[in-house]
Amino acid sequence: MEHERIFTNEICVTQTYQELKLNNEFMFGKVMDDVGRCVEMIRRLTGNDIDNVEEICVEKAIRITDDSKGVRYDVYIDNGQEAYDVEMENKESLSDDLPKQSRFYQGIIDLKDLEKGHDYIELKDSYVIFICTFDPFDMGEAYYEFSNLCHNDANFELNDGRKIIFFNTKGNMSGLSEETRRFLRYIETGVAEDAYTGQLEEAVILARQNRKWRGEYMMYSAHIMDARRMGKKEGLEEGLKAMRSLVNEGAITAEMAAKKLNMTAEEFMKITDSL
Repeated sequence: MEHERIFTNEICVTQTYQELKLNNEFMFGKVMDDVGRCVEMIRRLTGNDIDNVEEICVEKAIRITDDSKGVRYDVYIDNGQEAYDVEMENKESLSDDLPKQSRFYQGIIDLKDLEKGHDYIELKDSYVIFICTFDPFDMGEAYYEFSNLCHNDANFELNDGRKIIFFNTKGNMSGLSEETRRFLRYIETGVAEDAYTGQLEEAVILARQNRKWRGEYMMYSAHIMDARRMGKKEGLEEGLKAMRSLVNEGAITAEMAAKKLNMTAEEFMKITDSL
């Protein structure tokens, strides 16, 4: 199992593919590539019932122009009136970039609508949701919701249709519904407590048995981390060259490399073409 070793913050943590839970972004993408499971997840996280799903996809890449920075959403779902982006963040320490990352992700959702020729009045309500296995704000809460409020009167909301939500699977869940608690506890522990989390666990078990996905994960883990270590040792440019070499050799895909760099595959190829 040597090739399935993962390095987090310079600490070597052994985790085989069979040990992955839903809180791993690779497994999250595989399990959530299903309309029913996604719709129920959104309901538990936001309280919204979604009908007439128009679009659902995992690891969705969006770029507005050829030379602009793009994004890659972990899970994206759109029913025509609302758009939801759900990101699985399995980091071991506080990340300072999540607030601005959420701002950028939400902006791209709006630009995607406007690109279709919609007027601003037709912009969908949008939700950017981060499920974190750490506390992004170090306040001990399991739920942080942000919207635009008036500084003169905190009870007056701008009502521009945007919400950013952070969940912390290790936080105080006293203000959440029991269904939401069960889902977050399942993310944290991998222990199913009801029918829905039982379905998720069944999907995780089936995913672990998928030999193709296991191979993808092994290459993804080993080769990405090899490239990262080389990048730290020899500099960013050499690290990018190493990752491109792995793509050229077929060890990993451009999508896999781009995901770790928070860019689209097209951007990754364009940047590394120039090196």
